[in-house]
Amino acid sequence: MTTQSAGNVNRRKKLLVDRPVQFHFIRLLAFVVLAVMVAFIIVERGGGHGPGIGPVQMLVTLLLATILILIGVIYFGLRFSNKIVGPIYAFGRNLQQVQQGDYTGELHLRHGDEFQNLSGVFNLTVEALRQRIYDDVAFYNKLIGEVQALGGLDQRAKDELVRLIQEQRAVKERYVTKS
Repeated sequence: MTTQSAGNVNRRKKLLVDRPVQFHFIRLLAFVVLAVMVAFIIVERGGGHGPGIGPVQMLVTLLLATILILIGVIYFGLRFSNKIVGPIYAFGRNLQQVQQGDYTGELHLRHGDEFQNLSGVFNLTVEALRQRIYDDVAFYNKLIGEVQALGGLDQRAKDELVRLIQEQRAVKERYVTKS
């Protein structure tokens, strides 16, 4: 196990951690920069109306360019952020189910949403927990059978052991059975 200083615990070694998400964000920023550059070129060149434009025309052109840029940024920002915020909301909802002991659900994200690979890992993790619980329930069932087959114990002692094991089994079954 390697030791790290407190400041380096969460440092990433790669600049590109999740290429699709990061390239999506880069495209959005590039669009904004490009739109601003086009607006300034239009203003600088006079918008094709001669050698220059007056202060009122320049103000109107800048205002229109700003409005168009804002509309584009808002539209693409909302679309992109929805592909991130939606999955985060879904993860939170599913994690609450698991926290409450419900291991029956699966996380399904929409096509095109970010974090598809993480949702797969989440589903595999919940499935592994569910399988462990099934294994425990199977063990309890086997244990019940063995206690009932035991010789040398009076019936009341066997019944009490079986009751205790059944209680434990019921606790485990609650996690993997939809209510």
